[in-house]
Amino acid sequence: MRRTILLVASCVLALAGCGGSDGIGRVDLTKQQDAADDLARVVVSTLATDLGGLAPSGDSLGRGLYAGCDGGDPDQAAYFIDTFVTYDVRPAADAAAEIVTALDGAGLSATADAATNDVSSSKGGVTVDLSSQEKGGGSAGQNIFVSTGCLEIGKDAIATFNAKNGRPVAR
Repeated sequence: MRRTILLVASCVLALAGCGGSDGIGRVDLTKQQDAADDLARVVVSTLATDLGGLAPSGDSLGRGLYAGCDGGDPDQAAYFIDTFVTYDVRPAADAAAEIVTALDGAGLSATADAATNDVSSSKGGVTVDLSSQEKGGGSAGQNIFVSTGCLEIGKDAIATFNAKNGRPVAR
């Protein structure tokens, strides 16, 4: 009886996580990637429309890749898209105010940092950070960085995904 109890207790401890987590499931990971891709599309199309901007040429906004997490372990990474929009040069503070208004109109609560004119927003665990492309003393566009939170993906899966250059983020 004692051996049975000991065996059951050992199994419970093993299943409770003594060996660590298997990480995020494939379906949940795909949902996170899709959410980030969708948010990147919304931000780019909103700025292109509302600020008279131009999105990256071609059929893609860029590539979705993984980056290590600050303070994370090798099995963790954030999925991100680094893209941009360009527009006619305007004062950086004016551009930041226009971006906040445009994103708010698209259902994304956004805030601008008065000192840097950087704009940020988030939705469903996905963060958007926008920083001005300076030209001729003003803002000529926005660098747009969209990322998920830190996800436990697995070191090998991260390396394999990035080695294949991630995945395209279609417009």
